[in-house]
Amino acid sequence: MAVLEDLERQRKTIAFLFVFSAVPMALAFLIAIFYRNYYIYFVASRAYIFPFFISFGFFLFAENKRKVYAKRYKSYVIEYVINRHFDDVNYTPDYGIDEMTVYSTGMVKKGNTFESEDLISGTYKGVPFTQSDVRIQYRQGGMKYSKRIDFFTGRWMIFRFNKNFVCNLQVIEKGFTASKKGKDQEGNRLQKLEMDDESFNRSFKINCEDEQEAYYILTPQMMRRMIELKEKTNGKLMFCFLNNSLHIACNTGKNSFEPPIFSKIDLQRISAETFSDLSLITSFVDSLNLDNRLFKNGGV
Repeated sequence: MAVLEDLERQRKTIAFLFVFSAVPMALAFLIAIFYRNYYIYFVASRAYIFPFFISFGFFLFAENKRKVYAKRYKSYVIEYVINRHFDDVNYTPDYGIDEMTVYSTGMVKKGNTFESEDLISGTYKGVPFTQSDVRIQYRQGGMKYSKRIDFFTGRWMIFRFNKNFVCNLQVIEKGFTASKKGKDQEGNRLQKLEMDDESFNRSFKINCEDEQEAYYILTPQMMRRMIELKEKTNGKLMFCFLNNSLHIACNTGKNSFEPPIFSKIDLQRISAETFSDLSLITSFVDSLNLDNRLFKNGGV
């Protein structure tokens, strides 16, 4: 409780600093609007530069405070929730799944910026997993003009099994525009595949190295579960069966586990929201039946 109370005090201070950082600029523009003579002086003398720098300085100060608060919040609140739901769990807020691992799937275009954080590893129903937030962007321009294109922002999950998949099999939800055009990490062209299930073909595109292995993995039950997950999940889905791992990427457009700034820290509500985020892991294991013998050596 003492830690929560201290975090709440930090949150209030940071919220005040963010609000206060806008005051100098707001006052300057209010004066400019209501006093026409001052408006001419305001623009001609470039007096707006001074309140701008004051506001910007307070904003940077508040942002630095927010980062310290976020790190402490995650190490206490988020770790507390994670440990209640998973076994052998390890949570590292400042690290994430590395760039090479993500691009090894060949599923998503390479940007010129790559960010990853909130790394969680553990086991669920005996299935080892790793997951983190990942952001891939392409940035153009300099200080005066810049353009950002989001290729991927969301959750990247890796489930590992004691079985090697024979081929690189990609199942990518249609509408995800930043997916690579049917190529693996080496740039080699993969085979396009369509299944007998028309509803599945309407929802997903399939790229594979080996058709026989693809049919072995994408059973009617598996395809039905993938469609059900698509309907329940916010964000485009991508699946990649590669070596002994299943990569599942969900392009949600947001980062997880961010601490509240302008609302009170409510441990019960935050626990429910955090578990809702983490339920992506449990839902994939449960819905796709990842702990069954299909994903074990000798399974059929």
